[in-house]
Amino acid sequence: MDRTRQTEAARLTAADIAGAIEAVAPLAWQESYDNAGLILGSPQQPVEKVLLCTDITPNVVEEAIAEGAQMIVSHHPAIFRGLKRIDPATPFGRMLQRSMAHGIAWYAAHTNFDNAPEGVNAYWADKLGLQHRAVLEPLPGAKTAEGGAAGAGLYGTLPQAVTETELLQRLKAWSGAACIRHSGLSGRTIERVAVCGGSGAFLQASARRARVQVLITGEAKYHDFVEALPDLWLVELGHFESEQFTKQLFYECIKKNFPIFAVRISEAEHCPVCYF
Repeated sequence: MDRTRQTEAARLTAADIAGAIEAVAPLAWQESYDNAGLILGSPQQPVEKVLLCTDITPNVVEEAIAEGAQMIVSHHPAIFRGLKRIDPATPFGRMLQRSMAHGIAWYAAHTNFDNAPEGVNAYWADKLGLQHRAVLEPLPGAKTAEGGAAGAGLYGTLPQAVTETELLQRLKAWSGAACIRHSGLSGRTIERVAVCGGSGAFLQASARRARVQVLITGEAKYHDFVEALPDLWLVELGHFESEQFTKQLFYECIKKNFPIFAVRISEAEHCPVCYF
């Protein structure tokens, strides 16, 4: 590590890393049920290296220890609901104990990042080349520095109309999904598209108001597909597959503010859902 890198690493704290992400996705933009923010550790904790992931798992914690990271930034909060006990004999208790023993802070940017105009929905909108974009369901009172809206989902128009099959092929290639579920082919020509990473099937009413032909999301239930029929095409990529790119977006947020800081994307994590 050269002297410049040593100087920057020595002066950064968990709060500095959090601030770089919250400049794009303020904590005030998270949903009421969420637990985004610093979950484990002190804001003043010195940080020399950060590991980025979608989910904090035992493998990710061991990777952070091996890499000498003092902070893990995840998309999904590792602590989401209230804890009544911590048992080191369980996988969660063990990884929490290991993180505390090695001074590793946990930070999550979840629904605040989902609602951010530069979050995972922007990634999919960019891949699709969506034009004339707008937020599908604006968050009341949430405005960007430029006065734009923040909220759930994005929608817009494709630069060129595609068939349903062409769209599915592109999504499968981009996401690496082993299987894409959808509500059925009908020979549509697709022009107006809505996207929402993660569990976005709740946006069907907003998608209809926006007059889109397809809502692409990460996770949907059986009755969501029933509700979509017959006028809205619902496409499900897989929760992990739709949000795995948050790691790269976190990387860009941090590197934009601290260009020479040591940031690494996890190589230990993988989609927890397997297909037979």
